[in-house]
Amino acid sequence: MKKIVLLLLTCLIVFACKESIIEKVEDHYQDNTPKIVGVYKVNENDTLKIEEKTYFENGKIKIQGAIKNNVREGKWEAFFDDGILQSIGMFKNGVRHGEAKVYYHNKQLMYEGTYENGKESGKWKFYNEQGELVNEKDYN
Repeated sequence: MKKIVLLLLTCLIVFACKESIIEKVEDHYQDNTPKIVGVYKVNENDTLKIEEKTYFENGKIKIQGAIKNNVREGKWEAFFDDGILQSIGMFKNGVRHGEAKVYYHNKQLMYEGTYENGKESGKWKFYNEQGELVNEKDYN
């Protein structure tokens, strides 16, 4: 009997605190295809934007990443218009902070480095389209 009561109580708590995730088109192209889509976490108390996606006119994702307090936070990715990954970067309070990588269209790494508070920091490495290291720069 205690197990049944505990199970019912757990279900009640889960349903009372129910959250849902919704996507909302915030801007669109002239042909009405989505340009910017916000992803929101909704519960009975508030609605929080947690992610943003920007699309090319062809419908492929251009940029996507996490949002916190209405600014970029965490991992953001950018893509070429055919869906191939172009770059990955980290943000903290809306400012570049952390690892950054940019790729050629052939998927080879173009350069990599680290940002601290929006500025290049430490050793950055630069590569040619064949993936060979061609330059290094120290931002310290």
